Amino acid sequence: MLSSLFGKQDRERVLPGHSTRELTDAKKRCKGELCAAIYLYDDSVFILSAIAGHTEAGEAVVLDVDVSDEALGETLCDKLIEYEPNDRRERPSHPVRDWAVFRASGARSGRGFEERSFYGYVRTINTAIRIDVTPRKTNHPEIRASCSLSNGQSHSSIGAAVRRAFEASKILRQAGKV
Repeated sequence: MLSSLFGKQDRERVLPGHSTRELTDAKKRCKGELCAAIYLYDDSVFILSAIAGHTEAGEAVVLDVDVSDEALGETLCDKLIEYEPNDRRERPSHPVRDWAVFRASGARSGRGFEERSFYGYVRTINTAIRIDVTPRKTNHPEIRASCSLSNGQSHSSIGAAVRRAFEASKILRQAGKV
């Protein structure tokens, strides 16, 4: 009880290393599916953001590209759980400068950020998690690398799936397909 008065507690999972129950509870709270965004910026950091309505919202989390699969998967699940079906925020006066993901990247310009980023849209579909990745700037936005897995998988399996989706998107880019 006192720990809640003196700072943020770590979220304990019903099943350590998994977020199945927490994702299911969040879907019930939202009365629908969950969404989150993840970026790979400059091949050096992952930047994760929750989504509210159809826009990114809340505090962005920056993780080094060498972060463990466990930490990557758990953070992604946390962002899915933070999903809000309605965006109650005011419209930003300076969209790029107010964009939390852009600020977290440390990029000098919105254009520079987008040119050096791959974007992942993550959503739940029933009991699955689907990760769709494409370069942020692309001539073919309809082409994406995708990875789907059960929401019952461990955080490390989810983190590994995120990496595979980003690697597949990079291969498509190198092949000139996106």
